[in-house]
Amino acid sequence: MAHVRATIGRSSSKRYFEYTVVAVTARVGLATSSFSLSTTSGADTTSCCYLTGNATTRHNGVNAPYPTAWGPPNDPGNIISVAADLDVLKVWFRVNGGQWFGRDISIEDPATGLGGLTLLASGTWFPLGGGLNHEGTINLGASAFAYTVPVGFSAWDD
Repeated sequence: MAHVRATIGRSSSKRYFEYTVVAVTARVGLATSSFSLSTTSGADTTSCCYLTGNATTRHNGVNAPYPTAWGPPNDPGNIISVAADLDVLKVWFRVNGGQWFGRDISIEDPATGLGGLTLLASGTWFPLGGGLNHEGTINLGASAFAYTVPVGFSAWDD
């Protein structure tokens, strides 16, 4: 398993980025500086990720907050949106501009702070991408986003 971690980290504020899947089996999410790039993301408290292969999220060794698949099939061209509220240590994922975690906005909404996956480590977090036989493109805000940024959030690289 190989990963790439962005060089811009954040320890507070509400931030957003998008990741476009080019080849299959992606893991997209966040990691601290102590996460080993050669290990499996989501296996402990130093990273969390959306797994395109089985359409779930993983953190601290468990599929959470929803243990069953909620995203679309593992297709190249899918865009994974990541919204992180680092003031309260929560993160949300969605695919192709759909609902966050595939759930109704009354349950999962980063703009209002509803739901979210709770990050179990404080400190500085960095965007993360990788996986086995994987390619992808991350947009931290250098170009226009494909989908609407949640109200109150700004581009990761602002």
